[in-house]
Amino acid sequence: MMSHVALAILLGALHATPGDGCMLSKSASKAVKELRKALADPDTGIRLETVGLLFEQRHKLAAQLLRPALADPADVVRFTAAASPAVPLDEKVRSTLVEGLKFVGASEFETLTIRYGCASRLVSFGHEQGIRALSEACRSARGQSRLLLALTLSRIGDKRLKPCAEDLFRDKDKRHILIRICAAEALARMGDPRGRPYLLEVLAGENREDASFAAASLAALRDKSALPQVRGLLQWRGATTEKNWRWRVRAALSAALLGEEKAVGLLTSILSQTADPFVRACTMAELGYVGTEKEIGVLRKFLMSENGQERRAAAAAIVHILGRTAQRPERLPRAESRSLP
Repeated sequence: MMSHVALAILLGALHATPGDGCMLSKSASKAVKELRKALADPDTGIRLETVGLLFEQRHKLAAQLLRPALADPADVVRFTAAASPAVPLDEKVRSTLVEGLKFVGASEFETLTIRYGCASRLVSFGHEQGIRALSEACRSARGQSRLLLALTLSRIGDKRLKPCAEDLFRDKDKRHILIRICAAEALARMGDPRGRPYLLEVLAGENREDASFAAASLAALRDKSALPQVRGLLQWRGATTEKNWRWRVRAALSAALLGEEKAVGLLTSILSQTADPFVRACTMAELGYVGTEKEIGVLRKFLMSENGQERRAAAAAIVHILGRTAQRPERLPRAESRSLP
């Protein structure tokens, strides 16, 4: 979703005033410190959550932060870090990914999430082991495993997996319409003409949560023809349940990715409209994809939150924004530069 760039804390890169630059540098230092602390936490769940927050951040600082996780004592953390697009492939990472194809976790969900993630990363580097693993999984996948497989394929777009995507696209389980949505995105990435029309059909439907998932897929495909209908989703007003917040966050991110400037403001407004730490954390994570220097000012206060999930999400979002907006490799804040190249 993003290009490979290095983190820069410079006034020119962020178009900040001297005073703002000082605050941005302090925010970056605090964010990096918070993430490093979390990645060394004795709680496996916190380490895994933090790796997840950094997972899609394709810049050098994310790779540096994730590097220690490649030697984490918990296999679930180690394999997740290896599967991250932020981590450059070398022989150690490749062997870790191959090992991850046989991972057995505490639940089927954990097992398949790790196996499919490792396979997907191998596919992105052209390794046949990943193709074979996902093709074999497609022949035996049932229920929840089909959903996880569809989510995995939606990120790949490798035509060698088209038979699997087509099988998932024919899924008839109405309880898991997300299977067909993800399969449609995968087919669209493969150049199949059936994918986009189906996503647009779901986007126009009455189920707002399903529509938000279709919007996310169309945004990932950068299909700007979907923007008017995504705007329609954002205009809905109703009960502020956690479920409603989550699809509204998803729709706002989709609109922002498609070029709707007001959508970023909607994401930041959600942070003040809900007190739910999980919804706030999800919103901050999404802000990392579309936020700018302005949103760092909003995120900064959450670095002092008493809720650890909020602190980690804010820290990851700040690092994500700075990584995305950097134009060239530059030095990092002095307090954090020693361990970075």
